[in-house]
Order: sequence, then structure tokens, then C-alpha cells
Amino acid sequence: MSEITISNPWAFVDDATREACLAALIAGDPTALSTIAGTSLDLNSTHNLRYLKFTSNSAVTVTVQDDATGPFTGSERIFLIQYGEGPLTVVADPGVNVRCASAMTTRSRYSTACLARIGANEWLLFGDLVAYVPLDSPEW
Repeated sequence: MSEITISNPWAFVDDATREACLAALIAGDPTALSTIAGTSLDLNSTHNLRYLKFTSNSAVTVTVQDDATGPFTGSERIFLIQYGEGPLTVVADPGVNVRCASAMTTRSRYSTACLARIGANEWLLFGDLVAYVPLDSPEW
């Protein structure tokens, strides 16, 4: 298995999305950053272009709902921040595919990740995530 290194996670975000996110943060837009204290969250369309800061010291499950439930219709981008000690694990509802080159769990406190909707019920997850080690790997 070859290793994929993403040196610029913004490469997966179009210019307008990137500029909107950065402008909102620079302007101090309180809606650009949401603090989540719980241990689970079902993502929906209101989370688009938002930074979600998870403060739990226990493990957190972030669920990507299907397009109809979300409802997701465009090129949504959702940014995740593990601010507490609890790792964030992304899971998908039935019928939803989350593509990821590594495990779908943040690596450590202050890790960040991005979910990018790339098609109908299809998402790409990338960021500071736990390395994926195949079961047949000599490292296992």
C-alpha cells in the first residue's frame, strides 16, 4: 500500500470556500466556530463551512448523515477540531461513503480534520488522523 501525504489540505477546497472560511474567522464571526461539549454529533447542513471544536475529554463520535437527512446538496466542507483529550471518530450512516487514506480518528489533542462532500452521499476525510496499518502489515 502506498502512502499519501497531503501537504496542503486547502487543495481540496475551492477558492470561494477557502476565502469564506478565512474571512469569517478573521472577522470574528461567531457562527464560524461552534463549540461542541458532547460525545456525539450528527452532522447536518448547518455545519457547512463551520469549524467544530470538540471539547470532550471522552471519545467523540461524529456521524455523517445521508444526503436526504442532512440535507446535503452541494460541496459542503466541515472542519473538525479535537480540542479536548477525547479522540474524534467519524462514522457514516448506511448508504454514505466516507473515503479516507487513514483511520477515521483524530491522532491527538489539537488535531484537525476536514470532511469534504465530493458527490451524492460521498465524502472525503483528511487531516491529522491516526495512521492506518493494514491487518496483514508486518507492523501489526
